[in-house]
Amino acid sequence: MFFKWNIIFLIVQLYSQLEIVVNGKSIDLEDLLAEQKRQNELISRLPPKSSHLQRVSFRQEDPYYRRGKKLFFMPDDYDKRRLPPRVKEGEVNKIHVSIDIYGIPLLDEKLEEIMLELKISHMWADLRLNTSEMKRPLELEPTSISDFWTPDSYFHHVKASNEVKIMTPVASLRVRPDKIIQYTKIILVTLGCPMSFYNYPMDNQICRLELQSFGYDMNLINYTWMRPPQMKKDIIIDNHDVEIADYTFEYSPEGIRFSGLGIRIELKRHLGFHITQSYIPSIIFVAIAWMSFHVPSDVVPGRMVLSVTTLLTLISMFNSVRSLTPQVSYMKALDLWVFCVCLVFVFSSLAEYGFVLYLTSRSGWQKKVDADIRTISGSDRLVNPANFLRLISGGMIQRTQKNYSTANMNGVVSKVMPKTKERVAYSIEYIIKIIYPLAFFGFNYTYWTYYLSRYSNKLDPS
Repeated sequence: MFFKWNIIFLIVQLYSQLEIVVNGKSIDLEDLLAEQKRQNELISRLPPKSSHLQRVSFRQEDPYYRRGKKLFFMPDDYDKRRLPPRVKEGEVNKIHVSIDIYGIPLLDEKLEEIMLELKISHMWADLRLNTSEMKRPLELEPTSISDFWTPDSYFHHVKASNEVKIMTPVASLRVRPDKIIQYTKIILVTLGCPMSFYNYPMDNQICRLELQSFGYDMNLINYTWMRPPQMKKDIIIDNHDVEIADYTFEYSPEGIRFSGLGIRIELKRHLGFHITQSYIPSIIFVAIAWMSFHVPSDVVPGRMVLSVTTLLTLISMFNSVRSLTPQVSYMKALDLWVFCVCLVFVFSSLAEYGFVLYLTSRSGWQKKVDADIRTISGSDRLVNPANFLRLISGGMIQRTQKNYSTANMNGVVSKVMPKTKERVAYSIEYIIKIIYPLAFFGFNYTYWTYYLSRYSNKLDPS
């Protein structure tokens, strides 16, 4: 017995003197135990976990969060393929929807489409959920939406739809104690928007965003607005003002009624761009064409160059503006202004001058008559044709009276009557100077009165 206690005493002595070698250095076991105790004291002084960490811990460790593969509030016989039971007998399930427009990244008038950044939220009741243990709304991972029944909503006339995400899709899923499920996400939608450009650029366009169920008719579910749709106030679209309004509709293909929700997006174009780039320059060109009427008709090079240059410049400007406008088969208001009116006014000045040149150009027999008159009357005298000259066939001239009157030239135009064609040309030149601006002013009054009245009118909300 005594021998046994001696052995135990010897072991304790050896243990107390035991050293541990770590990385080539000897560490006393007692020092190691003291260091471990000091670290435990430091850990005990740390602050409690944040609420975020607690929520993560709840999601991952709470035994009531999941049971096997189902959420804890889901019954074992829950079938996500089946429509939830009705909240009240005789009433269909209601799907409450809210849609907010966060931005309009793209408006393509040539392709007639618009891109919208939407925050869309669906909210519905599912009485099959067992939420008796739930004391507050429960935030779930958005991917858990695949465990629930969801409405089969879709948008009309959508060309493309994409989720907004940084690392994961931007979405949220919430289950409330009253068995209400709310799912919210942000998406980018490219929407087809049929447009009419008859009044372009004084046009208003309407795009419609319509949401409905694909397979559940009005006897099963009914869509209703959770609240009116909203649009961020800082949304800016070049050359357009934007207004939105909500409405509901019924869609009845093959006699089956579906309920739906819609947003009417009204786009009202600004006139500033086309006023400065199209209307004012074309008015200036028409004014230049009118000024050409004040250039004497015998100054052929100057007047012809002015008219031709104005016409070619206006055509070039029209082609540049047309390349920026939607390409349609019918005539727009801008086409009527530039092509059918301004070009016509400018071209008419050129055509009028050509006609005047034709009338004032002297034929061969006229030049012979002028030469005979100058020979008979002398360089400083002019014969009165009423008493002296008579035209006969063949273009010959005979003297009819011995006594003919003469008048000295003192810088005053004689009383010789201008020839018939020249008299017509002078009359045209005088009349066109007055009619030309009056006709253009009259067209402007009619054009702007008609199109501005249509531009200022509100569109039919239906």
